[in-house]
Amino acid sequence: MPSNGFAGSGSELMALNRRFLVASSHSGVPRGDGERVWRLLERSATYSLCRAHASAYAMLARESAFLKTHHPVEFACGVLNSYGGHYPLRAVASDITRCGVRLLAPHVNHSGVVHQLEDGSVRLGLAAVKFLTARNRDWILKERPFPDLRSLVARAPLCAAELESLILSGACDDLAPLTGSADPFPHEELLTRWKREPGVRGLDGFVARNARGGLERSGPAGVDCPHVTPRGRMPWTRTSSISSCANF
Repeated sequence: MPSNGFAGSGSELMALNRRFLVASSHSGVPRGDGERVWRLLERSATYSLCRAHASAYAMLARESAFLKTHHPVEFACGVLNSYGGHYPLRAVASDITRCGVRLLAPHVNHSGVVHQLEDGSVRLGLAAVKFLTARNRDWILKERPFPDLRSLVARAPLCAAELESLILSGACDDLAPLTGSADPFPHEELLTRWKREPGVRGLDGFVARNARGGLERSGPAGVDCPHVTPRGRMPWTRTSSISSCANF
């Protein structure tokens, strides 16, 4: 069939119909079933694709199905990094997680620029964080690791919008006093404090309550603060993370 659909005459279409029914009958398909299938195919006769186009997509579908089945984590990472925009990225990510692939939030100490493999999971890249400029993203990659949140805030040339997106997306979760297990209350409380007292001064005396009910306090610079390592979780399971990741 040509790319704009079946352009033959009515008699040619009828002849094709007869060939189809004979072939389906020889394959063991009941006459009624063959006729129902033909009616479905006939509806698309006005819009069908050329064989080369159909073959290319069939090959792509076959290879994608193979990779998704046998190499799901690598396939997921590749799909997210090569996102073409046909479907909402959130829908693509939801399908990935339904297939058992674990997606980790972006993180200032662990993420690369793009999404990458990490311990059998996919770590989202810093390029997905909304408002984070390429210049400051590269600065983070060069200057890390950051032992705590105070170190990041004191050293990084981040504007308020960048810092807010990093915190809400989970990119600072294991930097004391923030932990993933305590999300979202300490994160939002800290951002509220920063509106009154920006910078490292907003961290003075800040207390975050963790999942066990214990307290975590931000001490002065140079003092180690205990913190709970965040549990791995998907960034779109928290409302704040959805709006803080540019593509999600």
